[in-house]
Amino acid sequence: MQSLFNQLKEIDDLLDQISTITSNQTTILIDSNTEESEKITLIENMVTYKDELIDKLQQVEILFDKNYKEKREQVTDKKYITQFKQCVSHILIKKQEIQELEQNNVRIMQSQASKSREQIKIQKGAKEVVSAYKKQQIKD
Repeated sequence: MQSLFNQLKEIDDLLDQISTITSNQTTILIDSNTEESEKITLIENMVTYKDELIDKLQQVEILFDKNYKEKREQVTDKKYITQFKQCVSHILIKKQEIQELEQNNVRIMQSQASKSREQIKIQKGAKEVVSAYKKQQIKD
């Protein structure tokens, strides 16, 4: 029984780490003092590490499901059932919070991308500049 609770604790700990990284990504995205290239590098590094944590989380969840199916019949004590429900509920809430943080990060990135598109000025090609210069000279 304790092994099941240990696995739930490990799942919770991994979710805490993922949540912290996601919150840190938000901080980096809204930080106006950091260069865009540096932001991208930091975010990419965080995504790589977060992907590793997500893989580990999925492995632990699969192991938990397998162990729970094996021991489900032994879980008859109402106290344990209540604890399991609380733990699982807490984990589901934390997963939802992470999804909301991720969606917020996507909105921030989309907003910043649209702002940067507005700020980009397309330079005219050399031929266009020469052509415009010649046209101006002919008018004068």
